[in-house]
Amino acid sequence: MERGRAHKMALDPHTVQDSQREQSNMLEHKPANSSDANSRLSRALEEAKRELACQKCFNQEILKREKEAQEELGQTTLQLGQEKSLKLMHAKRTRSMHKELERLKRSCNQDDVSSSRIAAIESKCLREKKKTVLQEDFEELKVAHIITQAKLSKELQFEKDKSAALQREVEQLRRSSPSSQMKRQSPKIQWTQPDLTRMLSESLLPEERRLNELQTERSARLSDLIRTKPSRRGGFPFSTLGTLDFSLQYDQENNALHCTINKAKGLKPMDHNGLSDPYVKLHLLPGASKANKLRTKTLHNTLNPVWSETLTYYGITDEDMVRKTLRISVCDEDKFRHNEFIGETRIPLKKLKPNQIKNFNNCLEKQLPVNKTEDKSLEERGRIMISLKYNTQKSCLVVGIIRCAHLAAMDANGFSDPYVKTYLKPDENKKSKHKTTVKKKTLNPEFNEEFCYDIKYADLTKKTLEVTVWDYDIGKSNDFIGGVSLGINANGERLKHWFDCLKNKDKKIERWHTLTNELPGSLND
Repeated sequence: MERGRAHKMALDPHTVQDSQREQSNMLEHKPANSSDANSRLSRALEEAKRELACQKCFNQEILKREKEAQEELGQTTLQLGQEKSLKLMHAKRTRSMHKELERLKRSCNQDDVSSSRIAAIESKCLREKKKTVLQEDFEELKVAHIITQAKLSKELQFEKDKSAALQREVEQLRRSSPSSQMKRQSPKIQWTQPDLTRMLSESLLPEERRLNELQTERSARLSDLIRTKPSRRGGFPFSTLGTLDFSLQYDQENNALHCTINKAKGLKPMDHNGLSDPYVKLHLLPGASKANKLRTKTLHNTLNPVWSETLTYYGITDEDMVRKTLRISVCDEDKFRHNEFIGETRIPLKKLKPNQIKNFNNCLEKQLPVNKTEDKSLEERGRIMISLKYNTQKSCLVVGIIRCAHLAAMDANGFSDPYVKTYLKPDENKKSKHKTTVKKKTLNPEFNEEFCYDIKYADLTKKTLEVTVWDYDIGKSNDFIGGVSLGINANGERLKHWFDCLKNKDKKIERWHTLTNELPGSLND
């Protein structure tokens, strides 16, 4: 019976057609399955590379933290030992000098030694004490140089080991890549070894650049150390200008750069008494010197000042962090003549990571020339921080003038007396003009003033807000510093600020804008 049923199914034409259709469908879907397998393999390769990159970053962070902890422990131990030995030596010498002075005084009472001889002996003791202090400073500078050189060599070796490990991982991925299996499964897709090499070698480029930067920095520091004059005592090259300890932090959310000046050590004496009156001056390059200069307070009669003072630059954008350099100078203040330059150090802001504090302990260098060929026409105008908010309850546009930064100096004393004017154009009734108060003798004024414009929400798309900054002068026309226009016809950040205000009602939107040289809308003072 079963044999007859099978014979009947074989003779049935519908059954034969169904079986042929299934075979053809299987033949048609076979290349698709192979292409799906290839895509799955490629996705698996991408996921493996991403996991490798994540693991690599995690391992680097762990190694970096371990290294920093070991270096701090070693440096602290070395400094403690050095300070202890110096203190013991100083105490021993002080005791021996006091003993010698007491012995000479007793002999003076016995042999009627003149008072001039006693004064000479006391001055000799003072000279010995000063010599001891100078020798202690010299030993501290020598230790700082050794620590810096060891730190640089360790960083260079660490970067070399990291690059070698990455190269080994890439080679392992190349050997285990499924390119040959993909070729056998799907002859239409051809995976070549150069493509995989190019894709995987892209992850090595930042490491190689970092390695080259470390080598260049190390060679520059070593060349500077070699160029310094050797000491008469030990012949060991060290920086005679001193060291500066400070930290930097870029606050990306508030567009601010916080510079904390902690202390300096072993500064070069600039006064006749063998001491100095140091202060620290900050300057962003490229840029106008008066517009972005900040300075600390002056500490008198010291070679090891401790400021612990934080100076802040406002209006710093991500573009500034890429192309600007912070110049930190240490100077000696004099009352009756020009201040004297002691030393400086420069930090490219691209080395900083957003919202992270980075500490520095750099040796001061001689004054380097400033590149005066930079185009400073836009930078000298400055920046302004504006807030926009449309109040739906009062049907008005609230314009806030918060502050300005790095304004151009328009007066002979190197400063300006700035104030801000706002217009909402077109202004048919000539009633849209508002002015802030005048801030005297400053290039970084803070206004915190708001103005209201009664206007319907639908009419904002036809209006343009023009903001200008002026320098107030008595007895003559005021000087134009810079201006900016916000509206639907603007572009870049100005258009985005206006669009965000229209999109987010009853919400204050604050943005920094760069002032331009051109007077918007041909405004008159």
